Amino acid sequence: MAEAQTTQVIASLEDQTWRVLSKNGADFLPFLSTDCQMLMPFGMQLSAASEPSIKEVMTSDAFIPWKAYKMSDVVVTPVGSDGAAISYRVRASRPNPEGEDSIFKALISSVWRKDEKTGAWQMCLHQQTPFDHGVEDLL
Repeated sequence: MAEAQTTQVIASLEDQTWRVLSKNGADFLPFLSTDCQMLMPFGMQLSAASEPSIKEVMTSDAFIPWKAYKMSDVVVTPVGSDGAAISYRVRASRPNPEGEDSIFKALISSVWRKDEKTGAWQMCLHQQTPFDHGVEDLL
């Protein structure tokens, strides 16, 4: 697959994950490899074997869908012929328990690889690094 095509496919898949997470967590699961690791804020590391597991978190009644999101500064880096890493900034919102919108700003990175049997791209690693201020706030 040409680098430009890989970039387009991975950027589209990452956007699709945000779109499904704006509806529910269960629809996110088919995007993940069986050995996916997710490194979340507050030291939460999720996998199929973690307690709670990725599936338990995504299908929990406590899951709150995102209301809106915007990805920016998207960079896709191919890793061999069957893998790619994507990094970007995201600004997302969802309602908090008080019913007001909570804003989430983070640097995100995901690693995608092609499944050997199906050829489908699957997310195998995902990390969220939240931040409160942009570089412009530090200058």
